[in-house]
Amino acid sequence: MTSPLISYKKLIERNILIHDNLQENFIQSIDSLYKDLSKYQHEFNKIFNWGWLPIFGSKDRNIPKSLYTYGGVGIGKTMFMDMLAESVPKISLRMHFHELMRDVHLELNRSRKSSKGSLENPINKVVDKICNKKILVCIDEMEIRDIADAMIIDKVFKRMFETGLVVFTTSNRPPSDLYKDGLQRERFMPFINLIKKKMKVINLDIPRDYRRGRIVGEKIFFTPIHSNTTKSIDEIWRKLTDDAPYKSDYLIVNGRKIRIPIAAHKVARFTFNDLCNQPLGTNDYLQIALNYTTVILEGVPSMTVEQRDVARRFVILVDALYEKKCVLICSSECLVEKIYSGSDWQFEFQRTISRLVEMQSNDYLRQKHTIF
Repeated sequence: MTSPLISYKKLIERNILIHDNLQENFIQSIDSLYKDLSKYQHEFNKIFNWGWLPIFGSKDRNIPKSLYTYGGVGIGKTMFMDMLAESVPKISLRMHFHELMRDVHLELNRSRKSSKGSLENPINKVVDKICNKKILVCIDEMEIRDIADAMIIDKVFKRMFETGLVVFTTSNRPPSDLYKDGLQRERFMPFINLIKKKMKVINLDIPRDYRRGRIVGEKIFFTPIHSNTTKSIDEIWRKLTDDAPYKSDYLIVNGRKIRIPIAAHKVARFTFNDLCNQPLGTNDYLQIALNYTTVILEGVPSMTVEQRDVARRFVILVDALYEKKCVLICSSECLVEKIYSGSDWQFEFQRTISRLVEMQSNDYLRQKHTIF
């Protein structure tokens, strides 16, 4: 199999990637892990032959150091994770964090029903089943928002480390910011300490969003709406998400769940009705702007004074996205200047029109998404 470093250099030679010193330093770390995994594989397999005794904390085991990598969106974290997983396909398990927790909760429910409460530590059994004797577990986009996940994630990772697994995790946040301001966060703190103890934490502090750069110079505001409009937006979606499988998501704002119909790689896709015909306000839109670097908004209508409330929400939405330097990709029934023809929001809409025009510029697209 090709090592991650060789794969990286080939992509540069083919002009698919632009050389970046920080990226190269990071790929060197991943390549070292790749080599350590090759040496560790034989010893790990012996554990199973001897009955798979837990080896947590054992100093005589040469377990490669697990990795926790964090940084902004579109800087290559997922790409490098995939390079490592693809270099050792027989011994690696690669999944999204939400997929891992979905499977853990599902298996826990099954285990509890089948054992009728007699199983002492069902999480150990569940983790063993999911990991299925793999050596490397790659978990992409760790983002803990659910209290149910927060209360058991420590036990999940403890079991993986206990059985000698090597874990590679990516996140947009440093460990100390995980589940920030979450309910009963004090019970979550042991997990942060576990990460710092068992994993090498790397800040991939690259200012450039490479995926965002793919649409610089391209049309991102489409009018009028027709079949080719959808095709164009679908193509932008593919560029920004690397054809990743999409899923629905949600954000919790003041105890309420805000549904995200389609999301992948920090890109969220909505219809106009999803965002502006619902009882949403400034905090809701700011949370969307904080959590997604790009918002695709389809079907913006021409609005009159009769739709003043809807128009007001649209103004607030654009303000929130602009403030956080989100990319806004739109399909609209009419030109920017004609979206609203009422009189009572004319002043606010002049600012909105100005911002919508600026948000299509290359200078705006090159700015970094603001998460604070």
